[in-house]
Amino acid sequence: MSETPAEPVLTEEVGLDHVAGDDSTRRPRRAPRPPADGRAVAALVLSLVGLHVLGVILGHVALARIRRTGAGGRGMAIAGLVLGYTGLVLALVWWTVYFSVIAPLVTLPG
Repeated sequence: MSETPAEPVLTEEVGLDHVAGDDSTRRPRRAPRPPADGRAVAALVLSLVGLHVLGVILGHVALARIRRTGAGGRGMAIAGLVLGYTGLVLALVWWTVYFSVIAPLVTLPG
């Protein structure tokens, strides 16, 4: 004789993700993260927009503040720094190539 499994009974106390009597289906809840520091967000946005110097400055300020206060947003601050420094290096390379190669080729002699 084959038994059919009983239908799970959902309880309202723990929500629909828990079947009554079965603790293996309960989902663990994470602790809430601290909110991201506003300077970290600004560093990332400014670096993406092309204001690399401001992005680098705010990225360093944000990292110092995050270390001091324990706020969130460390990854955004680091991303802002990486993008800011990368943009500065690329701009420096571009202007070096421009003034040493391109500008002398297009100027009129004499």
